[in-house]
Amino acid sequence: MRNLLATLSIQIQGFLVAYPVLQDGLKLTAVALGWQMVQAFWKFVSGSLMSEFTSTASVQEHDMAYQWLLHFLTLHVRDHTEEKPTFWAVLLGAIWPSGNKTPTHVAVQTRWMKGYGEMDEAHVLFRPSSETPQYIHFKGKTIKIRSVQISEGMEAHQWFFMSTFLGSTALFKDFIAAARMYYNNKDRGQLRILLPDRLGGLCWRNTDPRPARRWDSVILPKCMKDNLLYDVMEFLREEKFYRERGQPWRRGYMLYGLPGTGKSSMIAALASTLDVDLYNLSLSASWMDDSALTTLINDMSGRSILLMEDIDCALRDREEDKDSTNDSNEKDKKQNGTKKEREKSRVTLSGLLNALDGVAASEGRLLFCTTNHLDRIDPAIKRAGRCDVLIEFKHTTKEQIRELFLHFYASRPPSIPPTPEDTSPEISDEKKLLLSTLALTPPPTPSYEETINISELADKFAADIPVDSTTSSALQGYMMRYKRRPVEAVAGVKAWVEAGFPQLPVTVSYERDMETLSE
Repeated sequence: MRNLLATLSIQIQGFLVAYPVLQDGLKLTAVALGWQMVQAFWKFVSGSLMSEFTSTASVQEHDMAYQWLLHFLTLHVRDHTEEKPTFWAVLLGAIWPSGNKTPTHVAVQTRWMKGYGEMDEAHVLFRPSSETPQYIHFKGKTIKIRSVQISEGMEAHQWFFMSTFLGSTALFKDFIAAARMYYNNKDRGQLRILLPDRLGGLCWRNTDPRPARRWDSVILPKCMKDNLLYDVMEFLREEKFYRERGQPWRRGYMLYGLPGTGKSSMIAALASTLDVDLYNLSLSASWMDDSALTTLINDMSGRSILLMEDIDCALRDREEDKDSTNDSNEKDKKQNGTKKEREKSRVTLSGLLNALDGVAASEGRLLFCTTNHLDRIDPAIKRAGRCDVLIEFKHTTKEQIRELFLHFYASRPPSIPPTPEDTSPEISDEKKLLLSTLALTPPPTPSYEETINISELADKFAADIPVDSTTSSALQGYMMRYKRRPVEAVAGVKAWVEAGFPQLPVTVSYERDMETLSE
């Protein structure tokens, strides 16, 4: 065997000597294989070392932190976009990313900002590109953030993957907290409403922030508003009091009464005044069950408001469905087949009670339930510990009617027909300057308050409406028909009362003067 191997080796050497080109090729192949082995070994060693010295974190797009990070990255891109990059800065950033380099790969997003003007305003935002990692300098460390799309079955979801060298997970916690602060400051002075979403898992979805509802814009009895605001603010200040006595730091309010009396409006104004998040939860969703309800309530942030509107309707529908299952089974089979087309909420009363004040119930939140029929609410929901305060909303009083009128018409001048300048095409600044110099100074006109005594009109308006006869919603609907015509609103209120406070749309006829509809 040894002789055979020796003979074979001599023949191979002789063959290679006879063909030097083949010999050189084998040498190059050996060198390439050796280099590949060295690279693989170094990649394995460096990867193992980097994984030990690198901290990572991931955030899915349906998590609230994803929106905080996206807004923070948008601000980072915006702040650096206007800077003019230099050659050496770009080169240094490519060799050792520090988070201070001007982003060179961005994604453009255009949003139409709805306003009260005649035209909407378009905002162009520069966001980090999903194909290029973003580097952020935070607390002396460089955080690398990559946006990755991962397919999960039939759906694809965006993820943020964060990593930092020689850092800790506490750095990510502080970074997300800072991103949340920037995000909340973005909506400062606005009403933030969150709705439940089950896409990609149960979570709360941020809606576009709305203009804040001023506390004085809700016209209700002053004692009711003051007592509620004082009670809520006292609760938010007394966290330590509850903790020391082992009491759950929760408080619930049941607002009941006639529809259109300002229940939802007061909750929106309260959230705006306290500058807290408003979580609007509907129990009537077909996919809502006890588990989903508990998950959503526990995922709420502290110092926030949970709103459950018309809570009696959701629970009543559940009971009616349960009682009428046998009676309607044959009818449903004939009309809709063996399965109902419209599924209703699967939330049970015990599931609702456990979510509100069970062992695992969240704390630090304010619960507001609204109903038009208090007698339909189960006594277990109305007891202290779940709904601690009951507030009844009644018909408007004389003082409310007067304040509504003043709030609606005070300091609001009557409508003025458009001038030719308003309807003419745009002209240059030079022509505007010339026209302004040639224009004659008009005589002074009396102020709106001087021409119309709003206070007297408010007294007359309130006097013509009987006590305990209508709601604030109906009054606002009536005054909207006379937006800038308080005199006509007072003149027609008697006829409106005699007609039974109808809340009907304005009928446009060909004979009617169109000037009255141009408000």
